Amino acid sequence: MAYVTAENIKDLVTGTLMHLGRPRFYQIAQNWQRYEVLPNWFKRLKTRVDSGVGIRRTLMIKLPNAARFVSMYEPVNVNIEDLLAVIKVPWCHINTNYGYEVREELMNRSESQIVDIIKARRAGALINLAEVMERAAWSVPSMDRPKEPWGLPYWVTINSQLGFNGGTSPGFTDVAGLDPNKYPNYRNYTGTYAAVSMADLVTKMRTAHRMINWQSPVTEADLRSETASDYRIYVDNATYGEFENVAQSLGNDIGWATAKDVAYVGGVTLSFFKHPIVYVPFLDTNAAAKHPVYMVDHSSFEPVVLKGDYLRETGPITPFNAPSTMHMHIETTFNYLCTNRRTNAVFYQASA
Repeated sequence: MAYVTAENIKDLVTGTLMHLGRPRFYQIAQNWQRYEVLPNWFKRLKTRVDSGVGIRRTLMIKLPNAARFVSMYEPVNVNIEDLLAVIKVPWCHINTNYGYEVREELMNRSESQIVDIIKARRAGALINLAEVMERAAWSVPSMDRPKEPWGLPYWVTINSQLGFNGGTSPGFTDVAGLDPNKYPNYRNYTGTYAAVSMADLVTKMRTAHRMINWQSPVTEADLRSETASDYRIYVDNATYGEFENVAQSLGNDIGWATAKDVAYVGGVTLSFFKHPIVYVPFLDTNAAAKHPVYMVDHSSFEPVVLKGDYLRETGPITPFNAPSTMHMHIETTFNYLCTNRRTNAVFYQASA
């Protein structure tokens, strides 16, 4: 192995004794304009912390055939039925890392420091982590990539038929252990559209908004009906632009079509029935279908993180054969979970 000098270490040469301005660097490395998953799904929207060897949830998947009108003194037979089913989601693990040589840090300090190379490398590792998580969250999982999480398209699947027809992802025969063909209530709402217009997509979204708004008639303490929804509508750039065109005549809230429902967050935010319409750059070129519109209920769909293992940093670790080298690791154990597929919908543009 060639002898490594300080001049050969690109980060060190760039960050030390070269007059590049004040001690800061400008980050132009990221590939997408904005990221939804790590900044919002994991930090802002509700995230449950769990433990155990995997994620399990119990669903009440059907109703008993028990209620009937009776007369006085009429005998009543009690038939006990299995109403519950369990969904099982495995943990997945993600690692990002960076390293440095001790002498780099010694050389890159006090009057010689132009940028902090360790901060730059840590920032790069975290941005790379955000990109990998963003890609996985919006991608259809594959059976030949078992290490990857079950992202949104795994739970909210496309179908050309209008209604609750969201079944399984390509290559899968079930969703978290349950077969939607056996349990029709275990399906998300689907459909296609030809244009982002009042007569087409907006009308279908209004119908979907009514259809996926499930409200339980009972309020038992142990019954999670998930009625406190937190909807967000996710679209690509072209579809967002079409919604902007529609909003010019309707007001910024497309669902209500009234100016009073405009939400201001540093400017005007497009919304549908007061739910924000969010542009996801990854969907521009990598979507599972053409110009998808995801109506996601984040009270039923969310990331689940293993307690104590969310962005856990380990190090510095010294490899046995490189005593002056320090390695840092940032790790997370998580997966995505949807406890009620019926409260979610997806549309996509049908081919001309």
